[in-house]
Amino acid sequence: MKTTTLNFTAMVIALCLLAAANRCSAQITYTQSDLPKAGVIYYRSTDSSTSLSPGSGGAAQTWNLTPLTASSKDTLKVLNPAGTPYSGKFPSANLAAEIGSTGVYDYLTESGSSLQLNGAWSAATQFEFIPDWTMLSLPATYNTKWMGTFKDAIKMAYPVPPYDSVEVVSHTNYYDTVDGYGSATTPYKTFSNTLRLVEVDRGIDSTYLQNASTHVWSSFGAPTKSWQKTFTWYDANDFQVAKATLKDSTATTYSYQWLTNIVAGINEVTLSNQAKIYPNPATDELNIQVTKPGAKYFNVFDITGKEMFSTEISATLSQVNVSGLANGLYLYSITDMNGTTTGSGKFIIGR
Repeated sequence: MKTTTLNFTAMVIALCLLAAANRCSAQITYTQSDLPKAGVIYYRSTDSSTSLSPGSGGAAQTWNLTPLTASSKDTLKVLNPAGTPYSGKFPSANLAAEIGSTGVYDYLTESGSSLQLNGAWSAATQFEFIPDWTMLSLPATYNTKWMGTFKDAIKMAYPVPPYDSVEVVSHTNYYDTVDGYGSATTPYKTFSNTLRLVEVDRGIDSTYLQNASTHVWSSFGAPTKSWQKTFTWYDANDFQVAKATLKDSTATTYSYQWLTNIVAGINEVTLSNQAKIYPNPATDELNIQVTKPGAKYFNVFDITGKEMFSTEISATLSQVNVSGLANGLYLYSITDMNGTTTGSGKFIIGR
C-alpha cells in the first residue's frame, strides 16, 4: 500500500512538473488587440550592417540580439488616417504611419483576420499595393502560414531630358511563416511573449520613363529580379520589437531594426523614473539629473515625434539650453552610447 501511494505521489508530481513546463513553453497567439493604436510613437534604432544571425526557429526559443550596435535612430508614429493629408487615396485604411517627419505616410487596414498594407503616399513618391499586402494573418500563432501576390508601382520625378518621370512596377510573390515563439532580448530589454515571422519576397521589377513632351511611357532596360528575406519579432504588448533583413540570398550580413521606447499618446511615457528634469515648466534651461548609469545623450522631440535636437550630457547632472524651443509640450529620451533608451518623459516650455 505504501509503495502504491508513493508511486501515485510520484506520478502526481511528474504531471505537475509537465504541466508547469507546458505553461512555460505555451504557444503565443497574436490577435487584433495586439496591433498598434493611433497615437502611439515607437522609437527605434538601426544597425545597418552586421553578421549577427537571427537564430533558429522552433518552440520556446531564446533569441539574443544584444550585440547589435545603433548606427541611426528614427521614430514610427501611428496615426488616425483622417488626420493625414492623403487619406482620400486609401478610403479603406483605418491606420496610418509616418517614419520620423519624412512626409511619407503608410496606409493600413486592420481587422480581426489581418493587418494589410494598402500603400504609401507623399508629395514626391506614391505607390499602392494591388491587392493589399497581407503583413499579418490573424490570429497568428506558431506555424501559421500564408502567401500572396501583389503589384505595386512607384512613381517619382526624373528630370533628365527628355524625360520627366520614372515608374518602377513590381510584381511580388511573398511567403510567410510564423516559425518560432519564445523570448527575444534586444539592446533595449527582454520581450517574453514573442512570435517570429519569416517572410521571403520574390519579385520582378520593370522600369518605365515618361517623355516630358509627349507624355508617352517607354520601357527602360530589361526587367530585374529581386529577392528579400525578413525576420520580424512581434511581441504581444509592443508590436514589432525587432526586424532583420537580408537583401541577397548569397549575403551574410543583415540590417536590423529594434524598438527602444514607446510613447503611448502624450500622457503615458515609459522609463520616466530613470531621470529627473527641472524646472518643469522651463523657460531657457533644463537641469537633468540621471539616476541610471550610462546616459550619454539627451534627445528632444515635439509631440509628433520630430527630433528638435540632441546633445551630450554628463553621467550625473547636466544643464541643457532650451531657449530655442517655442512654448509647448515636448517629449525627451535619454540614450546611452549605443542608442539604447535609459530614460524618457515630457516637459513643458512656458514663458
